[in-house]
Amino acid sequence: RGAADRYRTWAEQVSDPDTRAALLGCAERETEIADRVEATFPVEPDEVTRVDAAVPEARDAYFAVFEGRSLEGEWRVQAAAERQGAEAWRGLAKQHPEHADALLHCAGLEEASARVLEGLVGD
Repeated sequence: RGAADRYRTWAEQVSDPDTRAALLGCAERETEIADRVEATFPVEPDEVTRVDAAVPEARDAYFAVFEGRSLEGEWRVQAAAERQGAEAWRGLAKQHPEHADALLHCAGLEEASARVLEGLVGD
């Protein structure tokens, strides 16, 4: 969900309506990924406190990667992260074949966002 927030922030920073729409589409994909993962791997009630404690630290680490970069530099970093995310979902699909459809769908969503960002920066 942190990545979705980041995409929304980027969308607010650009003036081109097509670029804004593309970034908001990426945000929607990130939200879909989060929803699918939460449905596929629900957090057990006894683990909620531990997960909730880890989320802010993980989000802070994620946002720190972008500090000091230009907007296009941030998009390049995010595009690479999307590609890595797609590979992570594929790896999880191998480990959890009972959830492969959902996880492979997430991989496709990650790659779609990577393509959008790569298109914006001309990579």
